[in-house]
Amino acid sequence: MIWHSSDVNSVLSELNSDFNNGIPNGVAYERLETFGKNQIIESKTVGFFRRFLRQLNSKSVYALIIVSIICFIVSLIYKQSDYYSPFLIIAIILLNALVTAYLQHKCDRAMLFHKALTVPYVTVIREGIKRNIPSSELVIGDVIILSDGDYIPADARLIETSGFRCNELIITGDKIPVEKDASVVLEDMVPVAGRKNMVYSGCSVIHGSARAVVVETGLNTELGKTSSINSQTGADVSIIEKTLNNVARITNISVFCICAVIFLISLAMFFSSNRPFASVTAEMLLNSIALGVCAIPESLPFITVIVTSLGITRLIGEGIYLKNSSILEKLGKTTVICADKTGILTSKNMAVNYIYDGEDITKVSDMSANQKSAVVLRLAVCCSMLESDFTENAIEKACLDCNSQTKTDINNIYPRLASIPFDSERKMMTSINMIDGQPFAIVKGAPETLLDKCVGIDKDSVNKICNSLASNAMRLICIAIKALDEIPANPIPENIECDLKFAGIICLEDPPRPETVTSINECKIAGIKTIMITGDNITTALAVARELGISDDTSAAITGVQIEEMSDEDLLEKVGSYSVFARISSAQKFRIIKALKDNGNIVTVTGTGSDDADVLSVADVGCAVGRVENDVAIGNSDVVIQKNSFSYVVDAIKECRGLFDSIKKTVYYLFSCNISEILIYFFGLLIFKMPPVLAAHLLWINLLTDAAPAISLAVQPADNQVMKSPPITIRGKIFDLNSVIKITVDSIVLTVCAIVAFAIGNIYSRSVAYTMIFLTMSLSQIFHAFNLKSKNSIIYTRFKSNEFLVYSTIITAFISIFLCLTPAGSIFGFKILTAGQLITSLGLSVIIIPICEAIKLFELKKSI
Repeated sequence: MIWHSSDVNSVLSELNSDFNNGIPNGVAYERLETFGKNQIIESKTVGFFRRFLRQLNSKSVYALIIVSIICFIVSLIYKQSDYYSPFLIIAIILLNALVTAYLQHKCDRAMLFHKALTVPYVTVIREGIKRNIPSSELVIGDVIILSDGDYIPADARLIETSGFRCNELIITGDKIPVEKDASVVLEDMVPVAGRKNMVYSGCSVIHGSARAVVVETGLNTELGKTSSINSQTGADVSIIEKTLNNVARITNISVFCICAVIFLISLAMFFSSNRPFASVTAEMLLNSIALGVCAIPESLPFITVIVTSLGITRLIGEGIYLKNSSILEKLGKTTVICADKTGILTSKNMAVNYIYDGEDITKVSDMSANQKSAVVLRLAVCCSMLESDFTENAIEKACLDCNSQTKTDINNIYPRLASIPFDSERKMMTSINMIDGQPFAIVKGAPETLLDKCVGIDKDSVNKICNSLASNAMRLICIAIKALDEIPANPIPENIECDLKFAGIICLEDPPRPETVTSINECKIAGIKTIMITGDNITTALAVARELGISDDTSAAITGVQIEEMSDEDLLEKVGSYSVFARISSAQKFRIIKALKDNGNIVTVTGTGSDDADVLSVADVGCAVGRVENDVAIGNSDVVIQKNSFSYVVDAIKECRGLFDSIKKTVYYLFSCNISEILIYFFGLLIFKMPPVLAAHLLWINLLTDAAPAISLAVQPADNQVMKSPPITIRGKIFDLNSVIKITVDSIVLTVCAIVAFAIGNIYSRSVAYTMIFLTMSLSQIFHAFNLKSKNSIIYTRFKSNEFLVYSTIITAFISIFLCLTPAGSIFGFKILTAGQLITSLGLSVIIIPICEAIKLFELKKSI
């Protein structure tokens, strides 16, 4: 059936649903089992063992197994002592698979535990009873009830509407709300944007109410189909994954070619020797294959998974929940944060400090002596219509403290007859209450808007007082009243909100959070611009911006009225010069975010309510922060942050930057160490006319120093250094010129130290040479891991910040030294080193540290 071209009764009949009763609970459970949950991303739990097996199912693992088999067969044929080398390769495979599976499993458990926080709820009718259920439990045939601010959780055919409008930006790209009508029956061939009788998953309700029957869920929704296409075409693969996959592919091909050349050179060098050709060929092939196994960074394909899993787990521990791991990249690349003032930048501990009654400014603590101020407070509470609002709560508390009257008391004394809700365009709200037997309109709103609607008042004088109070970072709420001749049946703002009598100004203080100032300074150093968007007047906004360190320049502030006068082209040109936007409506906020994005910024936006739905969806990263007012904010956001604090947004960005930094560190480590192994083998072959390290030695080094330190660097928590440089992207930044130079220098230092160790050991015997170069290579790579742990000097390194690195390197270092100082090393052909030989190897191993320290010092001076 084509839903939009069928009438309501036909649709309900087709789905075996009922307008008033919906579907039975039993049918709902059956359909949930049959069609699965209403979610685009599948969240079935996967057991640890299955995850482990998945890690083994990759081309790189297959290649390593084939190499292992070849090595084992060659070792058996020629009865060589290192026949156990294949088991080392298998150990590397299993180690990587176990660690990756463990980290993924740990992350999955944490994500599933907290997943409910990012799942919107929906009102559904089942068996005639209204229930609130997670949107993931919706099934085809469910009758849902939608109202202002609701997030639409599935594709549905409207069956009843009342002044219903939806925002379908995420589906059609059109930001203009769409009028909907359930009674319309359309032609078959109507595009999605023209289907006036349908609502779609991912959209939101702007106005009115409706009843609809669910016709598609999960991947079958319009939003789900788009996601599925992206998944199949690879459009949703992150840049990090693409980059590392390309690096791994190019590296594998390059290593294969290099090892093939080394194999041919080895054959040519030993062609004239007295040894049997077959034996020489087998030995050189074995060494070349082992070199290839060691030089291929087998940890590389797992790095993204490990880093992402650990990053998400750490964020969850801080109360930050991501809907999609791809958001990690965008957060890390953020260049602009647009934050609400109240409750995000400020402490939300709002309190009424002063009241201006048209004659005097009275401090709240002294209000008992001023009855006019007490009346202003009571009128403000009469017009209190926003639930759980910081401003309303502060006014109600002040009324209770000063008048000993609650909101309920006020409503009983002055009963409400009608109301006109707050509107961000009007910047005011109106309550019509019965006072002393006569209806009065009580209007509450922004002074600069409301004063223009008042009569019989010296506006210049009041504005002067308002500016004085606002310059002290006070938030101002104007109260005005109007006596009505009759109770309006359908109050219209234009008729009611005019010819008002000024009653007073309520002054509220909302001090900035202490940690916000630190976080904003941190953003400045990190090259991230903080923009404050607020509904307060420009004087108050600038005063708060000065306290927070956002801006003290009056030219960096602009009002919504000025924004409205700008064309999109003018706004695009000038938006970057402003840091404070005052008296901004939701539509203007949308234009600001879009202009910032069009200027090439990566924009992260905070929001809490339905007014923020559009900007949360259009932003690169939408953050639903703190106590979210309704599900549309959660549904349209990319990140849910439990606490109302700007610092948590910055912490999330820091963590995401740290992920990229961890990937870079791990890649640098793997490439500098693996390139040095190729260089050591190649130059050792040319200089000494024999391989400086054997296959078994290479494989042991690879097992001990490649896997554990590389993964340890990957799980390194973000340090403060990542917020001391401008935002960067991974594309083209892993192997930029600076990185290539550092990898080259590190590889050369590691190579020279190892070759020198072999040369010194060769003076005594070949066994000593093998032992010394093995120990030097092992320890120098371990020390190099600590070099890369932080951009700071190793002297200031906090070792407790990465205990996995410390413990893994201690164990690997102990095993390496143990093999060189005990008879256990004889299985590799090692000789027990003397004290002098041991000290020499240790000294050569440590050389990499001062070299890297010198590079860090040079980079530090260059950046100053």
